[in-house]
Amino acid sequence: MSQRLSRAEWAIAVLAMALAFGLGGWLKQGQAPGTAEQAAQLRAALQPGQLQMISSVSCGYCTHARAWLTEAQVPFQECFVENDASCRQRFAKTGARATPTFVLHGQAVLGLDPARLLSIAEAQRGQ
Repeated sequence: MSQRLSRAEWAIAVLAMALAFGLGGWLKQGQAPGTAEQAAQLRAALQPGQLQMISSVSCGYCTHARAWLTEAQVPFQECFVENDASCRQRFAKTGARATPTFVLHGQAVLGLDPARLLSIAEAQRGQ
């Protein structure tokens, strides 16, 4: 049994490394997570304070997401789990295990996914 567990742990570690290197390559290439059109649609759909970004001070993906949102002038609020107890509580409540985690209209989105955020915003507007 322990040999199987060891193999499973090894497989998980390899998968995690592959994922990390794949995402790291995306960041190094400087590819924007969204299009200019998505940025414009998000700006139009969101009011200040609606989009919350839960971050970690050591999170490179958070830095990239912050840069894109800021450059795109998408309104968002950010908190850091290391510095803010209420931020840690919000993060725990989402059930997410990584940052950045976005919260929009009570729905959590792991990672910067402009298409998903836009879908949530548009669904809320339609109600």
